[in-house]
Amino acid sequence: MDSLTGEWSLSFPRYRPDQLFSLVSAIEDYPSFVPGCVATRVTCRQGLVWQVDNLFGFGPFRSRFSSETHLDPPHSATVVSMDGPWRHFQLDWRLRDGAGGAGCDLTCAFVADFKSSMLAAVARPALPETVRRTILAFESRAAQLFG
Repeated sequence: MDSLTGEWSLSFPRYRPDQLFSLVSAIEDYPSFVPGCVATRVTCRQGLVWQVDNLFGFGPFRSRFSSETHLDPPHSATVVSMDGPWRHFQLDWRLRDGAGGAGCDLTCAFVADFKSSMLAAVARPALPETVRRTILAFESRAAQLFG
C-alpha cells in the first residue's frame, strides 16, 4: 500500500483559535520551524485560496511540489496536492474552542498517497518520529510567538 494516514490532536489551554490559525496559515514561515521544510512560497493568493510552492527534504530525499491551501479563518486550513511525490496529499487543520471555552483544541489529519511504492516504504517507518517532531515544533513556535 502506497498511502499513509494519520491524525493527532493537541490542546492549547493558553492560546485562542485565532492565534493558532495565524500560526498554521503562516506558510512562508514554515522553513524556520517545521521539520523537513526547506522552502515555501505562496505564488498566488485568491481570497482564501492560496497556491504554494514547497520544497521538503528528509535525509538525502528532496521533493518539490505545488499545493493549494483553502483557509477558513479561524476554524480550518486544508492543504491539497497531486504534484511531486503525491498521487494525492491532503492535510486538514481544524481548530475549535477548548473545553469549557478555555484555549484551543487543534486537530491535524493527513492522507499521503505516494506515486512511488519505494518512497512510501521509506516514509512509513519514519512517520511516527516525523509526526512527533512536527507536533513539538508547532508547540514550541506557539510558545515563542504567543508566550
